[in-house]
Amino acid sequence: GASDEFPQLEEYAQYLSAVVDEESNPRINAIAKEFKGLLERIDANLQPFPPTAQVAAQQGKYLSSLFNQAILDGDIDSFTEVATASGPFTYFHKGSLAYLGGGSAAFDLPVIGPITGPAAGVAWKLYETSAQLSWKNRALVGLDWLRGEVFGRDTSRIA
Repeated sequence: GASDEFPQLEEYAQYLSAVVDEESNPRINAIAKEFKGLLERIDANLQPFPPTAQVAAQQGKYLSSLFNQAILDGDIDSFTEVATASGPFTYFHKGSLAYLGGGSAAFDLPVIGPITGPAAGVAWKLYETSAQLSWKNRALVGLDWLRGEVFGRDTSRIA
């Protein structure tokens, strides 16, 4: 599977498959199968997460839950046990969005797919406004969007 992303691995994958298929020696066959399984497990763990705030936020929540559980257990040495019991970190992609300018935006949602254009721009502005932490900031951001639509962004005209 990794040979799709890393073409240089294709030759190794073909060789490993040929060894497993063609060898009649059961010992070599067992070693090759075990090695192939090991490489598959390593490959699954080497797939990097995208370097985004979405990943960092999910990792932070995961770590804080591990730390809290270790503290509740009363012994920080139990952190390894808590981490083992909780299982590995799993990332859930919620989607991506980008403002393109001119009132347009692009969404890439896992279930729906890509959405672009002015309607996506309005949705982006609504999302960014609702994502503010306080009601005061939500009101200020919303009023800023409205002021920009009514008066434009050129501040030199405002007296």
